[in-house]
Amino acid sequence: AISSSLSNELTGFLINLSEQLHAALPEAELSIAAPAVNWSGTYDISTLKDYVDLFMIMAYDYYWNGSSQAGAVSPLYSMVSSYDYNFSRTISYYQSQGIPKNKLLLGVPYYGREWPTEGAMAPSNTTGSSSARTFTYVNNNTSGHYSNENRKWEANSFSPYYSFENGGWNQCFMEDAFSLGKKYDIVNRRGVSGIGIWALGYDDGYLDLWDLIANKFSTEMQLPISDTVYDSGGPAFNYYDNEFYTYQISVPENNTIELSFTDFYLEPGYDSLWVYDGPGTNSQKIGAFSGNTLPGTLNSSGNSLMLVFYSDGATTGSGWEAVYDVFTAITTNQTEKLISLKASPNPFSRELNISFSLNQVRNIELDVYSINGKLIYKSAPKKHLKGNNLIPVNEEVINKLKPGGYLVSLKADGILIGKSSVIKQ
Repeated sequence: AISSSLSNELTGFLINLSEQLHAALPEAELSIAAPAVNWSGTYDISTLKDYVDLFMIMAYDYYWNGSSQAGAVSPLYSMVSSYDYNFSRTISYYQSQGIPKNKLLLGVPYYGREWPTEGAMAPSNTTGSSSARTFTYVNNNTSGHYSNENRKWEANSFSPYYSFENGGWNQCFMEDAFSLGKKYDIVNRRGVSGIGIWALGYDDGYLDLWDLIANKFSTEMQLPISDTVYDSGGPAFNYYDNEFYTYQISVPENNTIELSFTDFYLEPGYDSLWVYDGPGTNSQKIGAFSGNTLPGTLNSSGNSLMLVFYSDGATTGSGWEAVYDVFTAITTNQTEKLISLKASPNPFSRELNISFSLNQVRNIELDVYSINGKLIYKSAPKKHLKGNNLIPVNEEVINKLKPGGYLVSLKADGILIGKSSVIKQ
């Protein structure tokens, strides 16, 4: 680590290096590894942005060896209000310093940490220092500690962890394809240039994370067809001061988007959210919102919506939460209004029930998709009566599902009538 007392010297060195490098090799790029949290302002980012071509942000070690509380090495959002540093806030900080999105890379960890803890469930105080664990180590599960039965989900920070007894309680926070996928979605939606990994090889023997990269960043990208999206504070906490960023929601071609806000509070008249019907701010604006009135439901004419968020330097609120779903283009005589569908419990582990209401007798089909739209299970159509109904998802199907996100949909007489995103712990 570089002492904050050497900040001016560091800035001067990098400016000199950049000028000489680009003079000698105009096509060269200068990149630096920058910390997840710019403690004491050691890095003069607002100056360096004009001289550095790529900032590789080490968005990990938010919780470290000596942490007094066990937590994710790279939480997407904050787990507790008393420690408010996370992956999402890091993006906002560097953008607030004026770094263009095409100069930002976000580093993610292929390792986790394991602490002895006071209790079984997060958040829990630690009773000792941590041990580092690689993705391979945990997935090999030689000790038997990292089983599905021991796997938990910390909902505030979007972090999986394992809780087990071994001479006392222990918690091991380790990324998986689902939690990393959520980070990659944020990288794509906020227009960040890409990712870096610490470290390749920590996943030896497993293809999960390579497949995930292909799904999120290659020409084979599989866009989520349904998701819940949040401001930078996530599901539990406020957004931050001095934010100004774009957030693009895109779905597969030949589909449109329905975006339904479920929570909304921005500092009235000072903090704002704008929504555009398309992939950029040159698209038609379909909404501008501030205060605490729910924006309701917005629909796109194509397969993209662009959100633009701004907050000033004082006073924040709970922010915004919205659910989006895909609508496949269908003929007018096939269109049917979607029903209210509830999946519970959510997150689920051993059981999942789908409840809904019908206004007439219908033949109902239940489908389960991966979050990327791959059909996993399709039930045979079955007659359901007018009024309230409940379908328990087959236990055999649940047991086959790996921990992660899924989409449950209902069809009535072959026509889509309801969808819900669910998470298996």
